[in-house]
Amino acid sequence: MDNVPNILEMFDAMTVQEKCIYRTKNGLYDDQSRKIDAECRRLMVVWCTQIANHFQCDYHSVAVAINILDRFVARQTEILDDISTYQLAAMTSLYTAVKIHETTGIASETMEQISEGTFSSQDIERTELEILIKLDWHVNSPTALSFADIFMHLIPRTGIISVIQREMIEKLIAEQIDYTLEECLFLGTSACELAFTATCNAALVSGGPSCRLEIYQSIRKVVSVNLLPLSLGNLLLEHASTSKTLQETIGSVEKEQPSEQLLNTSTYHDASPRCIAIPR
Repeated sequence: MDNVPNILEMFDAMTVQEKCIYRTKNGLYDDQSRKIDAECRRLMVVWCTQIANHFQCDYHSVAVAINILDRFVARQTEILDDISTYQLAAMTSLYTAVKIHETTGIASETMEQISEGTFSSQDIERTELEILIKLDWHVNSPTALSFADIFMHLIPRTGIISVIQREMIEKLIAEQIDYTLEECLFLGTSACELAFTATCNAALVSGGPSCRLEIYQSIRKVVSVNLLPLSLGNLLLEHASTSKTLQETIGSVEKEQPSEQLLNTSTYHDASPRCIAIPR
């Protein structure tokens, strides 16, 4: 187990931030009379992931961008009635997240080119200021992947799971979190609880009930965190149980492939960027 005092300090700070500032709003895209619905949002998540991967940005930046977008829309719901404005807000949210959290940002002029001239660099910069003001400059949300990384550090490196099993768990966690980022059903849920549920699910799928119990107890012994409601937890478990990554890992477990980092396992990692038009 890694440096627990530092991890606990970080965990406490992240949970307070999430609870007080960064929690998203459930049901935000449920109104069928609006032009922007859950499928429109899903397409924008896919688009943001593609762009981030093209520029070799950390997946954490995508999660932050979508958090920025959802909280901005919650405070300015008229955006849900205008497809163009929503697309601009999504592009700008990614632009802002990358600029803040990556060592190299994406220029507003580049975003203009990516939009194929639909939005100018001035549109991007103006919208960024609007978002920052509306959100009181709170654009550093703790993500589910960040919490999952903490939980993995709290699991002893010997005794509970093997090195190969740890790699498998990390991949399964990332796939579940990929899924929740796209699905509006998980809006309003705690990123901390989401990550904990994904970790326990990954342990169950890769090592069975005893492995899940050991990891559950190992984490709960150090931090206070709950699982998601059963309905949401089961959705994640089903996704983990049928994931392509699981089948590939099982097939290659004897080969001891090199470890892949938790934050670099997006479903869309190899996708090339393109502008996604929201069909209505």
